[in-house]
Amino acid sequence: MRKLVIDSLSKTYGKKKALDNFSYTFEENNIYAIIGENGAGKTTFLKILANLIKSDNGFFDIKLIGNKSLVSNAIVKGTIEEPSFNLNLNAIDNAYFYFGLDLSLEKNKEILSKFEILEVIEKKVSTYSLGMKQRLLLALHLMYKTDILFFDEPTISLDPKIIEVYRDLIIDNSKGKITIVCSHDLRFLDSFVNNVIILNKGRIIKTISSEKQINQLKTIKAKVKHPSKLLKCLDSRDINYSLRDDYYIITTDNLIELKKQIFDCDTIFYNEIEDLVDIYMKEFKHD
Repeated sequence: MRKLVIDSLSKTYGKKKALDNFSYTFEENNIYAIIGENGAGKTTFLKILANLIKSDNGFFDIKLIGNKSLVSNAIVKGTIEEPSFNLNLNAIDNAYFYFGLDLSLEKNKEILSKFEILEVIEKKVSTYSLGMKQRLLLALHLMYKTDILFFDEPTISLDPKIIEVYRDLIIDNSKGKITIVCSHDLRFLDSFVNNVIILNKGRIIKTISSEKQINQLKTIKAKVKHPSKLLKCLDSRDINYSLRDDYYIITTDNLIELKKQIFDCDTIFYNEIEDLVDIYMKEFKHD
């Protein structure tokens, strides 16, 4: 079992503390969300993790059970900010020279096909739109065999269909590794992550395990913009529901899985347990 142990990481730019005594333990087979306002320290943390910058204080270590350190040979890979490629090369050459990946392998072609870029991999990346570059970047990172995989604002420039594909691929590829996603798209995160870290001014102000909390819920209220899409989804999965006033009462023993299944139905959930948006808004409520 891999663990990423973070102990008292701090980073200052001038007089501003980008990270302030960040301590947390990440474990493999889990998907973590790091959320917070702009400038909260999310990207700074990822850059330290990727060894792009050095922390002022503290350290991180990657361990096996038994506390054997793996930090010297662990593979850490991820996306930070906008995608960057050699624009004069095609996707095949970029993948080979910068990732060591062979895009002719069937398993890799399957991922490219899901991201709808398989047909353009022989074209120069300079001809790609920003959305296509982002899809290629995400696809390459999901192909790469890593111990720790992270994504910084991955849904930027992606359409809803591709976001759903990407989410499913993250889930499928999360086994045996630590996955970290930083995003302002809370509805997207709420559909699949099982641990959340909330940062404010470089400090961890709240941590939650949404899977443990939300999966205790058996009945939820839901309001939708497109009822026909929701009902088709529920009927096809034999999920029990009833209509009360203008709400649907849905009985489920796994709300996270339900949200994943009806992600594109414009569904608003009303629960006695708060969702990620509720929690975030309470933490950052301005007077």
